[in-house]
Amino acid sequence: MAMFRGLSLLIVVTIVLNNGCMSNAPNKDKQLSCEDSVIFRFDGEEIYLLKDEFNLKVQANNCDLIILNEEKLASIRIGKLPVISFCINNKKYRAKGNKILNSSVPKDCDSFFPINDDGTISFFKRNVISFIMIKQ
Repeated sequence: MAMFRGLSLLIVVTIVLNNGCMSNAPNKDKQLSCEDSVIFRFDGEEIYLLKDEFNLKVQANNCDLIILNEEKLASIRIGKLPVISFCINNKKYRAKGNKILNSSVPKDCDSFFPINDDGTISFFKRNVISFIMIKQ
């Protein structure tokens, strides 16, 4: 009987913890529209910025991503060699980092942003990533 109670308690605790811990994770089954998120992909990790966690300021040949979520900004600052996906006017863009002194453009992307020698993002301001758009 004691074993049954212990097992029942373990099941209840597991269910409660899983529901609470996953409340901040994006629901991958739910399809976000193109304009609703920005995705940072690092080696083995993804960070999602949802619509209320960023602003995009678009100009003719460049675009600034302003990150509003301080907790996610801290994680993004330490990530190395990210690939960033975002949308402008329902067109998907894929951005890769490019060392500041490189004269070439990264392959397989629509835009690029500056990175430091260690592969981390070089921020234009405290929380702004500036993308250079590649004309197709």
